[in-house]
Amino acid sequence: MSSLPETFKPSLIQDVETMSIKSEVLDPITLTDSLCVFQLPKTGELDQGSMVQLAVKLDNVGDEGKGFFPIDTGIHSMVKSATLKIGNKVIAQSQDHAYFQTMIRKFKTPDERANKDMPLKATSGDRFGVNSDHRIAYRDMVLTGQALTVPEFIKPTASDDTTFVGVIMLSELFPAFKGQQIPLYSIKDNVYIEIVFNRQTAAAGDVGKILCAEQGQATLPCSISKPNIKFLYDGLYYSDEKSGRTLEASRSEKGLTYLYEDILQTISNVSAGVINQSQVIERDVALSGKRVRSILISEKDQGASTVCHGPYISRDNVKPSTINLRINDQRMYDRGITAPPRKYHELSLATASVLGVPSQMYSFDVDTEKDAQGGVVDLNQNSFFVGTVEGHQLVDANNTNSLSNVDLRATSHYVGFDLALDGVNRLQNSTLVGSKPIRVEKTYQRSAGDNQAREMKIFSSVIRMLSIRNGVATVSS
Repeated sequence: MSSLPETFKPSLIQDVETMSIKSEVLDPITLTDSLCVFQLPKTGELDQGSMVQLAVKLDNVGDEGKGFFPIDTGIHSMVKSATLKIGNKVIAQSQDHAYFQTMIRKFKTPDERANKDMPLKATSGDRFGVNSDHRIAYRDMVLTGQALTVPEFIKPTASDDTTFVGVIMLSELFPAFKGQQIPLYSIKDNVYIEIVFNRQTAAAGDVGKILCAEQGQATLPCSISKPNIKFLYDGLYYSDEKSGRTLEASRSEKGLTYLYEDILQTISNVSAGVINQSQVIERDVALSGKRVRSILISEKDQGASTVCHGPYISRDNVKPSTINLRINDQRMYDRGITAPPRKYHELSLATASVLGVPSQMYSFDVDTEKDAQGGVVDLNQNSFFVGTVEGHQLVDANNTNSLSNVDLRATSHYVGFDLALDGVNRLQNSTLVGSKPIRVEKTYQRSAGDNQAREMKIFSSVIRMLSIRNGVATVSS
């Protein structure tokens, strides 16, 4: 035994502090068709694994089986925005939640999305394969010949008892809770979560906001399934000694401090362009004085949607645009980035992950004709599935220039900028923006049928600090 190295010698392992988890199902203190408010108990430490349970039901029994959640968004389509408050102080917000989560969840692996998100969030079509005519097609749908349908078990019904019930993790609702545990017992004020719901009425223009509809269904009114709206609270409880130390620290002069990540949104509109001419725009992002980790951009033609994604898409022009950032009076790149593969790479750096979709879903690059210099001339093929989805006939092999709501190509075209100072993944690793705002510089190459006005949603990841002193919570700007 004495000849063994110290590492391999048997020894007693010191006991570690135990932790218990107490789960509670909370009813909302306020619940209407458009607003839900939860008050969290001031016991234990709030765990990021806590969840909001949501459900929607159809207004008409005759519509059962005819509606489905947007396939890339799922139950997130119910949420328009969410706010976390301590007393009357806003700690974190999630604006245009459905758009943001549609983007973020695509950085999970396709298998994780298919095996976890489908049963929990009613998403579908997360994995892809190649069909008999060598085109990319969805795997996680029911295929009958050349017809795809969403599985019945994730479709809503007209009854509170049988409709699909899904969940959204607290860390999905608020990125601030990734890796954080907030000691609620050390805060004097009450902690609230406010959720604003999207509404889908009998108006034809509302289809897709919460639920998409099968072919021939012009309207699909639905409402919140109120008995199924709950908050599944997980509280972490440590030993009295450790909890006492945390409480004592919160009441000290220094207090408790938490660095966290918050998402700020900027919305900008771009006017229609002139065919066969370039269009140069500049847009300011009000981030002066803030520490910024990354910027993600979702953009599309104004009002654009598809029959199975709803409005939650991001699509570049057929002829790729060129984009750059100006930060602290310096351009991020010597020359703006244009090529879709380069944009894809920069996006992966900004998210520390790769976008888990085929090339056809990211850009039109694989389906376009190029000139001798490599510039895009026009769309000349369709390498995506040419059958039907829920009865909607997608663009066929010969209708390559459709760019309509039945053209699903290039609907995941997001652009990202990594503002971390080095490759270490920590919250402090960010760029401090000076007195001037960050400026987005973009040049569009307009073409026939692709020169409409556009809407741009800019999501900026900023670092904020939460301080708890003497039971009072304050947050940095």
